[in-house]
Amino acid sequence: MNTLQVEVVTYTRHSAEGLADFLFKVKLDPSKKAYSSDTVVVGFIQRGASPGEVQAAHTELVERGAGGLCYVIGRLDESRFQVVEVVPNLRGPEEVDLDDAFKSTQAPVAETKRGMSSASTLSEKLIPTANPFLELF
Repeated sequence: MNTLQVEVVTYTRHSAEGLADFLFKVKLDPSKKAYSSDTVVVGFIQRGASPGEVQAAHTELVERGAGGLCYVIGRLDESRFQVVEVVPNLRGPEEVDLDDAFKSTQAPVAETKRGMSSASTLSEKLIPTANPFLELF
């Protein structure tokens, strides 16, 4: 079974720096972070960002040597989200409607582990849902 590690960060309304500076400082600076090739960084953009800001963040992050794979997610409304890949490529946005995804009859996509230590346990059961990231890879 393939394992995917996920690092999550939230760009809040109180974040003082720009999106690229925030992502680089918190998760993507290669001199401070050494993630394996099976790690994905996901940034939830709580305060909002324009398409121009996301494109500028991609350009700046790549120029600064950010590596790995990084997606940012923004919430459009109660159940709809937009997902954009910002490192290593700029792809998206892809819209994901969680109401539609949870109604899906697709087989379970993953076993998830909870916790931040090696003592984490498997989740109670798999959730049968569509994989919103499937088309991005």
